Amino acid sequence: MPSLLDWLVDNEPSFRKSRLPSLYSDLNVQKQTNPEGYAANVQAWQSALTRAALAEQLPTEQLFILQTSDALVTALASSQYGRPSGLGAVIDDSIREGKMIDIRNFTEAEKSKLRSGSLVLVPALEDIGKRIESWWQGKPHSSNGLADRIISREEFAKQLPSILQASHALAPQDIDTLLCYLSRDRQLLSHNANAIKFKAPSATTIQPDPVTAEDSSIANLKQLISSLSAQCATLESTISTQQSRAASFVSQKNKTSALGALRSKKRAEEALAQRTATLQQLEDVYHSIEQAADHISIVETLQSSATTLKALNKKVGSVDRVEDIIYELRQQIGKADEVSVVLQEPLREDDVVGEVEIDDELAAMEREEQVGQDKRLADETERRLHAAGQVPQILPDKTNDAVESELAKRVEKMDAPHLADPY
Repeated sequence: MPSLLDWLVDNEPSFRKSRLPSLYSDLNVQKQTNPEGYAANVQAWQSALTRAALAEQLPTEQLFILQTSDALVTALASSQYGRPSGLGAVIDDSIREGKMIDIRNFTEAEKSKLRSGSLVLVPALEDIGKRIESWWQGKPHSSNGLADRIISREEFAKQLPSILQASHALAPQDIDTLLCYLSRDRQLLSHNANAIKFKAPSATTIQPDPVTAEDSSIANLKQLISSLSAQCATLESTISTQQSRAASFVSQKNKTSALGALRSKKRAEEALAQRTATLQQLEDVYHSIEQAADHISIVETLQSSATTLKALNKKVGSVDRVEDIIYELRQQIGKADEVSVVLQEPLREDDVVGEVEIDDELAAMEREEQVGQDKRLADETERRLHAAGQVPQILPDKTNDAVESELAKRVEKMDAPHLADPY
């Protein structure tokens, strides 16, 4: 198994081999001679410790609790560069920056030496908190009910390794710290010694509701149902195993062992029947609690709606007030219409005479336009006849109507198809 330093070199970008001499040097001296290099080295150590904690590479295999004991220094020791002499300065700066918090909350020491104690790795804790919140928000909408939002502390601890993809169960100290962070800093849940209650998605308050005695009872009931379900599964496996053993002993003509296996099977079947009956009763009780919790939500919603509607109706007022407003509105609309009619009337009487003269002038312009169109049509017809070489000789005694008729006939004859024309 590679050492912690080897793992950091392979997985932490800031722990390149070329930087190890600087990282393992006396950072207190470097702080005075090269402040920028000192800051870069502190940041590299902070990132390395956080990444190692999340990957379960620290000596205690805790996800966000750093045990600053000699075991940590020994795990980081290098045969080439020795022990990390500047790790104490890194811890002190991390505490001052708020990236590590002393779990016992004692004051900082005056000297930069490695403190023996437990420190919360804030970046690692924040990462875990985001994962928990994403897990909860990704659950189906049916989890919004009160009973679905409550879980026992024991069941939560069992689910954490799966949620966080950890290889082992979290230590009680880790769970306590995580619940404190999720409750106080992220306002995601509330908890007590036995139960955890997640905040409702529709909650209007910032802080989640505290865990009540009823919530603890629901958590205990769910934990008991889970425990009985696991026992039933174990008993079913036992029955199957004893049945196989009995059949095997019978085939071997081992009557005594076969009878013992059958007796064990019988006892398991009796226990399974009892636990199954108890489990069914508990599930019925839990279903009734779910219904009662839903009823509470419905009644609270109806009460809130009734209060809102009452306040709105109070602002609207009585029916008589509404009728008076409508009557007044109609009156004002009528007055506005009258004003509009008056504004559309001409200001002087001679304006009416002026309108008649304008209409007469428009009619005269339309007649002139029609005469112009007739003249243009006659000119176009004469042009086409001239182009065809068939300009008629108009006799003086013919009237204009006769001339136009003669022109029309010639045009019609000219436009008709000539069937006798050669190809």
